[in-house]
Amino acid sequence: RDAALADAAERCLAVVAAHPLGAADLIKGGAARHACARLAEDPTSGGSSLLLGALAPHASAEQLRKAGAARAVRAGLLDDDDEARERACGLVKEMTQLRSDLLVSAPRLVKLLGDDEESPRAAARAIDALCHGDDAVQKFVDRNTAQKMLGAMRRWPDDDELARTCAGVLARLSGGDGSGLSEVLASAATQCGRLPEALDDLVADLTLAGHLVLLPGAVDDAGPVLDVVALVLERTTDANALDAAMTLLARLLQLRDIPVDAAAAARSIKGAFPRAAARAAAAKPKSLTASHARLRSALRQRDDLDSSEASSSEEDGMELGS
Repeated sequence: RDAALADAAERCLAVVAAHPLGAADLIKGGAARHACARLAEDPTSGGSSLLLGALAPHASAEQLRKAGAARAVRAGLLDDDDEARERACGLVKEMTQLRSDLLVSAPRLVKLLGDDEESPRAAARAIDALCHGDDAVQKFVDRNTAQKMLGAMRRWPDDDELARTCAGVLARLSGGDGSGLSEVLASAATQCGRLPEALDDLVADLTLAGHLVLLPGAVDDAGPVLDVVALVLERTTDANALDAAMTLLARLLQLRDIPVDAAAAARSIKGAFPRAAARAAAAKPKSLTASHARLRSALRQRDDLDSSEASSSEEDGMELGS
């Protein structure tokens, strides 16, 4: 059999499968069974993966089960080829109707979160697709998935898609607020108690929290963020940690719909920050100066907003009184 010809044919069939009627005819004709058999034999087959992914949304759990979809996915997840593993993770996301069968691959998916070569966002998306329902959540809790996800986010702090996906799963694993922010703040507080050994983890947690506070609905109470910032300022003089803490606080102050007492925030750092910054400035003065400037700018903007709202309220009151 010509593998290249088969691959091309499968890619053409995948286009047909994008239409519900075409998918139904292909499934009835055994296309899903063909794609699964080929993937089980050769997990690197891109055409077969594409075809199965196109058919999956139109197939029932029983049809996928009879076709051998779970076996095909597992073969891809266990393969040494990076692209094969990534495609297999993508198939997991497309087969939510087969969630109970695919949970057998949970240990492998959690292991893939430890990838240091490339961002493990595909594995995170697959876990996100499977981690629904009490049994599934418990299975991932038992696999220490939360710590693995925190580790992945720390290693790839600038991968926003990874952060968003992991944050949602973290919240489900802990029964939290849906953003994962509370879990990251709790981790940062824990790292403060393990300094200086945990300094890198602390900076990573603060950086991640700085991303998460900007997610819609992530913050409903400024208190926990302010508490962590104050704790950081109390426990370390490291320039990178101070920079990350100031950036986190500045971003919190940018949230217009969250009540934050800017004056109280300023007072909470007034004593700690100058002393810490003075001792650490020699190590990274530009970073500290930039973060301090961002914070001062955010405080000024917050003060201006509060003053404007107060003035507007007074004017409204005068109009009502007249």
